[in-house]
Amino acid sequence: MVRATGAGKVQELPRQGFARILRKGLLFNFDIEGDAIKNEHKQWLTANVVPLLTNSNLTIRLRGMASRSGSDAFNKALSERRLASVRQFLIGKGGKSGQFQTVATGEDDAAAAGAANGTEDEKFRGVVVTVVGAPRTAKVKFEQVFPSDKENGFDTTVTPNWLMVPHEGFGREIRVVNGMGLRVVSRNPAIAVPLTFIKSLPLTTLESDDEVIRVRNHLPGTTFFDVVEADGSVLVSLEVAVLPKLQVKSAFHYVQHSTVGTLTRNLGDEKKIVEDMNKIYLAQANIEFVISLARNLPLTDAFGSEINESTVMVNGKTEWEQLTKNRQAGARFNVFFVRELEQGAEGLGQDTADALATIGGVDCVFEDDAGNDMGETVAHEAGHSLGCRHNSPITSTQDMLMWDTTDQRGRFIPKVHAELMRQKV
Repeated sequence: MVRATGAGKVQELPRQGFARILRKGLLFNFDIEGDAIKNEHKQWLTANVVPLLTNSNLTIRLRGMASRSGSDAFNKALSERRLASVRQFLIGKGGKSGQFQTVATGEDDAAAAGAANGTEDEKFRGVVVTVVGAPRTAKVKFEQVFPSDKENGFDTTVTPNWLMVPHEGFGREIRVVNGMGLRVVSRNPAIAVPLTFIKSLPLTTLESDDEVIRVRNHLPGTTFFDVVEADGSVLVSLEVAVLPKLQVKSAFHYVQHSTVGTLTRNLGDEKKIVEDMNKIYLAQANIEFVISLARNLPLTDAFGSEINESTVMVNGKTEWEQLTKNRQAGARFNVFFVRELEQGAEGLGQDTADALATIGGVDCVFEDDAGNDMGETVAHEAGHSLGCRHNSPITSTQDMLMWDTTDQRGRFIPKVHAELMRQKV
């Protein structure tokens, strides 16, 4: 005869030793000789198991139990009815019959725990619910949310991978693949923490093998996100750098001169150039270029047909020096737009340079025939001004902003360049 025992109870169970376990809980305090699932059991299942049912790769293991009062045969059948109640509830919420693995232990678990024959214990009037993902077949890793997005501050060329998060914003997103059932833990939550993507709640367990998470920034600094097994072992890490914004005062000079004055650049072009530069730099290094001066620059010096970087002298200075002495004091980056720029001997008919910037310096000379994407090309020269060379401290690849060929380069700023640039601002 069924005897009521009050509210249902739930105990979360540890998941050590099996990384693919997403949920594990004991639903207990079924009524004595009763098999009806209680409201408290339904609430836990609805919150913790039902949202996972759409994943067809899940297995739901149900282990029905009974205490030691009554006969062995009766308790065996009772434990079967209890797990059947849980199974039926979950099927009613979208579970598929093929997802379930069930075992009814009767009073065996109670006996193994040392319970005396004929006794009642609410912990054994229950069902253990275990939600298990398919075996992991690939390496756990971090990936960018959109594979085509190369300007998102995510660098996979270093180990661990590196993610730049602007301090002034509300974080950014990153993808974790092949991590279902694992946890993501921040080594320093004061700097950044992992959150769920949908509601920005504290992230406990990865619910799928392709999951986007939010990286919520707090204080400036560096921390690491570790993807960990239930036993605490780390499978993969991500370095998260929360960086405050740095500004680069930039001056733009449109040279007006009979032989070297620009013919194609006009006052006002700098607005679109800086806009394009900031799309590259803010997202990857949190460096912002701001216009401190934009002007037409009339000159009467005896320049030849080009601004020569090293060999041609004007008034005791190279043409480069004679031009760049007109820089704006206080501007970290000065751009001079001219008709033609060359390196080496003049008059050889060789277009040896589109634009040049002093490494770690403040000056850039930019000729009219300097590529189709002005913003990207000026951004490349700004990289030189901020200390980066084409192949130092790392060898540049074509997807990088510091690749040496105009109109063929990419816009990617790796970690080592971002850190060097920030040091030189």
